[in-house]
Amino acid sequence: MKDFKIIGNGEVGDKARQLIEKNKKLKTIGFNAPKRIAFSQDFFDEYLQYNNLGKDLKEVSNEEITQEIKQGKFSQNQSNLIAKLLKNSNQFLAIRSSACGDSRGTGIYNSQMVFKNPENVLSAIKNVFASYFTKDAIAFRKQANSENGFGEIIEPVIGQWLGKSFAPIYSGHGYTSTPRSKGWIKIVNGLGGGVDTRDYLHIDREKTRKIQEPQRFPKNNSHWEKLRKGRYREVFDGTIIKGDRFHFNKETKIWELKKGNIFFKESTGDFQKLNNIYFQPLFNTMEEMENRFKSPQYFEFALTANNWKFKYWITQISEINKKTDEFNFLKPQGEFLQANQVLGNGKRNLEKIIHCGLNSEEVVEKFNKENFNYGIIYNQILMVGENTPFANISNASFILEYSVGKNIHMSLPLSHWGGALEETGKFFGVLNKEKSDMKQLGRPKKYEVDGDSIEVYNGNFEVQASEKQNILIVKNLNNKP
Repeated sequence: MKDFKIIGNGEVGDKARQLIEKNKKLKTIGFNAPKRIAFSQDFFDEYLQYNNLGKDLKEVSNEEITQEIKQGKFSQNQSNLIAKLLKNSNQFLAIRSSACGDSRGTGIYNSQMVFKNPENVLSAIKNVFASYFTKDAIAFRKQANSENGFGEIIEPVIGQWLGKSFAPIYSGHGYTSTPRSKGWIKIVNGLGGGVDTRDYLHIDREKTRKIQEPQRFPKNNSHWEKLRKGRYREVFDGTIIKGDRFHFNKETKIWELKKGNIFFKESTGDFQKLNNIYFQPLFNTMEEMENRFKSPQYFEFALTANNWKFKYWITQISEINKKTDEFNFLKPQGEFLQANQVLGNGKRNLEKIIHCGLNSEEVVEKFNKENFNYGIIYNQILMVGENTPFANISNASFILEYSVGKNIHMSLPLSHWGGALEETGKFFGVLNKEKSDMKQLGRPKKYEVDGDSIEVYNGNFEVQASEKQNILIVKNLNNKP
């Protein structure tokens, strides 16, 4: 197809496959799509063979060879091919992973943005490929029961020049519908609106419909304040600012929402024309997206303007196949721990629960290697991007965190571990420490490694979770009613 050039044969990965299969329908319902290049698994098998690292991806998929991948060299044929493909490409490029079992993106595999030149692109392709062989990636594939397979996508960074800055007006991600809502989006200024973003504005479809008058968001709404203050990920003066570096652009201070429109405070020049970004048509298109694909969709997107006519670009899409009514609570009886902000549905039984802090990473790692189907209760709020490595908690069945007093969880559960919890079927919830008595779990024992320890509760535990009802409970069945 003309919008997607595929290099090689074989597996291209789920992220690329979803885009290839849905691209035409997405365009017919009003979304835009850039021209993309997909490298299939054959391309990377050739790279492994050329560097004497193995016959193919299947042979070495469970080996930690990240440094060997990064330090390897492309054959002359592959280098020439990439240089040829770059001749007509945009100035700024995104090199994106596309592994099997990772169509939505979990943060397990890397992606990079680079300035267009062969040296930068070759290095980025190797770095992204190397992320397939990390300890976290190997643990993720095992827990998700995903097949081996990998590809990469090269596409232009979606954006436009806004003064000296190159970026979309905003980017974000969302769901066409969820068990508890008729769809929502989260947006950030500029780049960086993926699932693990922290400084975002959450916009719910139903609430947007009800907005009739200008509404200034309250000062104590930290989500709004962070976005309004303009942390803005972008390409500045032709130099790509990546990772956790941001450039502040005062012209993009968002300040109020009126009838679903965003207004920019202190805007000048062309920014005056950015007023009246109306979200209801986007939500209507999201509804059409779900109808066309016959299931709820997770998607990532960016907004640009051509002659100040707004254009939405789909950068990622994935089907969400959940049994939203798999478990419904009646009235739980007896003593139990209760959590909300729930991820997951169903009932599970287990015999061990650990209680720990984020500073006990080495102890948790050892415990995880020795145990399966256990629970983790963290004694603090988890910060997005500051979690223990996924490989260290890969064998857990559920993860809970504490919310103490007014200290509330500021991101969706989906943000933790970049979405890997959902893809591997783990439950997640937020406990209120003041309403949760750990004594209900019994008397803990210490599990110690080199002077550091965690608490281990042994018993007959039952965990029940319902996203639709937003309840998760943990009961010790050994306790008498």
